[in-house]
Amino acid sequence: MSSAKQKRHLRDARAAGHDAKRRKISENADSGISATRAPLRSYVQLQSTVEQQRAALSSLTNTNSALRTQAEQLQREKKNVQRSISYLQQQAAATPVSTPQDEKIASLTSENRLLKRELNKAVKKLADTRHLSRLKSSRLYRISGVHERNLESNNTASRLFHIKQSGAVPERIRSMIQTLYCLHNVPQRSIWPVVKLVCETANLQVVGSFGRSLVALCVREAGIASHMRFVELCKRASCG
Repeated sequence: MSSAKQKRHLRDARAAGHDAKRRKISENADSGISATRAPLRSYVQLQSTVEQQRAALSSLTNTNSALRTQAEQLQREKKNVQRSISYLQQQAAATPVSTPQDEKIASLTSENRLLKRELNKAVKKLADTRHLSRLKSSRLYRISGVHERNLESNNTASRLFHIKQSGAVPERIRSMIQTLYCLHNVPQRSIWPVVKLVCETANLQVVGSFGRSLVALCVREAGIASHMRFVELCKRASCG
C-alpha cells in the first residue's frame, strides 16, 4: 500500500510540474507578443489621426468649391437682372411712364438688392471658408509633418527585432522557442522560419538569427528545468 501511495504521489507531482512549466512558458510568450504589438498600435493610431485630418481638409475643399459655384451663379443672375433693369429703364425713357412698368421696375430693383445681399453673404462666406481651409491646410501640414517625423523615429526603433543582445540570446527569445516547440508542436527545423515570417508580417526588421543548435539547447534547458521542478515537487511530497 505504501508503494502504491508513493507512485500516486509521484504521478501527481509530475503532472503538477508539467502544468507549471506550461503556464510559465505561455506567460512568457504572451508578454513577448504584447510588447511587440504596442508600437504597432501606436503607429495605427497616428495613421488614423492623419487620415481624419486629411478627410476634414477634403471636406472643406469640397465646401469651398460648392460656395464658389454658388457665387458664380448669383453673379450671373445679378447680371441678368441688371440687363433687365437697364432694358426696362430704356423702355420707360422711350415710352410714357405707366404705373405697371413702375411697379415692375420697383420689383426688379428690390430683387436686385436681395440678390446683392445674397451675393455679398456668399462672397463673405467663401472668403471665410478659404481662410479656414488655409488654416486647416497649414495645421494639417504641421501635424502630418510632426506625425511623419515621429512615425519615422518610432518606426526606425520599433521595426528592429534583435535576436541577440550583447552576443547572447535573451530569455524572451528562449521562452518563445520553448513555447513553439513544447506547446504548439512546431518542429525544430521550422522554428526559425516561423519566427522570421511572423516578424516580417508585423513589419519588423529582424537583426540576427539562430539555428537548430540553439533550438535544441533551449529544448534541453526546458527539459532540465522540468526535471528539476519534478524533483522539487517529489521532495515536497515526501516531506509532507
